Amino acid sequence: MERFDEGRTSYYVGAPGKEVNGGGVFDGTVQEIGWNKDWILARVRRIYRGDPDGWYLLNVKTGQITGPLQSSELKTNPALLNIRTIEPAAVFAASKL
Repeated sequence: MERFDEGRTSYYVGAPGKEVNGGGVFDGTVQEIGWNKDWILARVRRIYRGDPDGWYLLNVKTGQITGPLQSSELKTNPALLNIRTIEPAAVFAASKL
């Protein structure tokens, strides 16, 4: 996760070995994020306002992104039930310890 402070603080998810630019892998700013060993789940505000904001899912193994997902999908998908989301500022602060 990368943090940018240009007028306001924004958080983006990057891919290992790749520079974060233009909104990262979700092409937007992260509002909430959570993960497990297989998935990264993020509520994203997309950069291009013609793209839908919402919940997006990144497959850690394949790099494939799915979304936006409905809240009902998050509650009924067994692979996602153990993911708890938090604000990205908390993740960024913990990673700097």
